[in-house]
Amino acid sequence: GIQDSVTPIWVGEKFHELLPNSELVKIDKCGHAPMMEKPELFNLALENFLTRVENNSFAETKRMVYTLM
Repeated sequence: GIQDSVTPIWVGEKFHELLPNSELVKIDKCGHAPMMEKPELFNLALENFLTRVENNSFAETKRMVYTLM
């Protein structure tokens, strides 16, 4: 989450910068455990990701960043 005090958001942004075809999802008003703090938003992001993988369209997703609120 954006308010993660264990692993700051800049760490995820750096990983995203270094990993080709990566996707970074930022969940607002959320800390280190988005799957427990914001399960609906986490599951939405995960389902979208898995759908792209299943449809083999993930490779076409380049440098995707979005924020869920």
